[in-house]
Amino acid sequence: MTSDANIELSKDGIKFSYRRFLSDSTPGYILILIVFLMIYGQISVFGIHFSQTAVNNIPVEIQVYLGLVAFLMATPLGLITNVISWIFLEGFQKSIERCFIMNTDRFLDFKNEYLFADAVKYFHSNKENWFANIRKIETTLVRERPDFGAENIGPLRGISILLRNIAFLGFWILVIDGVFFSANWIEVLAGVLIFLISLIFSAVTSFYFHTQILYWGYLEQIQKNKDSNKVPEPAIITTSI
Repeated sequence: MTSDANIELSKDGIKFSYRRFLSDSTPGYILILIVFLMIYGQISVFGIHFSQTAVNNIPVEIQVYLGLVAFLMATPLGLITNVISWIFLEGFQKSIERCFIMNTDRFLDFKNEYLFADAVKYFHSNKENWFANIRKIETTLVRERPDFGAENIGPLRGISILLRNIAFLGFWILVIDGVFFSANWIEVLAGVLIFLISLIFSAVTSFYFHTQILYWGYLEQIQKNKDSNKVPEPAIITTSI
């Protein structure tokens, strides 16, 4: 597995990106797994229940074929899930991440490791322009140094998106089914917990790789200043922004 966005075929197997697998394909596999549990595990979701007799009457060859089709449909289903979760949850995820930005004094070791205060001062970042600045820095890094930090950013971004998708699926499937169809409040509670925990950890992961982008961008600018015999303005270490 690689951080490169392209799929590569070789005699050793198939290589595809961490981000593409985690954010695009895995949500589709989760949905397909739920459908398989409905068919073969006899669980009911949204009031839908498959008859075991009807399933047993389907020839094995056709079941294998349907399984293959389901595997091929995983990525499109994952992409749809990713887009919908982005529409509904991106704002909540960013709000949680801003809470970390506003309370960075609680992450002192983490900040010192990535020169957080120095980088924030250098790029004039704050909680209002945080995401816009990070996007500009990343775009510059990718354009000038395509390999700069790619191995670290790719998996972390994929994990963050996957956790956001799990939050969406946990709420939509467990909470909606528990409230409107099964009237199972344990299921509702499980869905709420999955939603909250996954969304919080998604924001934490997002903050982590955004901080790395800020750090790498800062180091790149320091190197450029050294190459041009310029000394960057001294940064004042602070505990929050």
